[in-house]
Amino acid sequence: MMGATAHTYPTAAPQTAHRPAPRPAVAPDDEEAPTILVVDDEPAIRDIASRILRRAHYTVLTAPDGPSALRLATEHRGTIHYLLTDVVMPHMPGNELASRLTEIRPDTRVLYMSGYAEPMLANGTSTRVRLLDKPFTPDQLLTALADLEAPGEPDR
Repeated sequence: MMGATAHTYPTAAPQTAHRPAPRPAVAPDDEEAPTILVVDDEPAIRDIASRILRRAHYTVLTAPDGPSALRLATEHRGTIHYLLTDVVMPHMPGNELASRLTEIRPDTRVLYMSGYAEPMLANGTSTRVRLLDKPFTPDQLLTALADLEAPGEPDR
């Protein structure tokens, strides 16, 4: 035998501290359900995030890229409370999308998602953002959204 290479891959992130479960958004029949725009060029990610959010009683809008998301945001008559966007996408990076969207909808809170984007977020991002690492669990997504609303906690 000449030699062997072994690769190990962690199956889940270690639990460091117990966090309380995020509060449910609203009842499913409530007309004031928060609206979130989910933007990712990967259909599977959009689908997973949408299912998690709908189960948590969010109203979900989806788009495959920045230009489509901006068109949708312009046409949507209601409030868009949150933008959940991938950082690295074709046609327009997530930080540019967030900047342009918050120009027309300044009250929209931004949550970025990516597996490798931290350096790309260093320039040109709003101060009202958080980063969610992919892959994420339903609890991680909902907790990250709840953290955007945490009273007394400064936005990053």
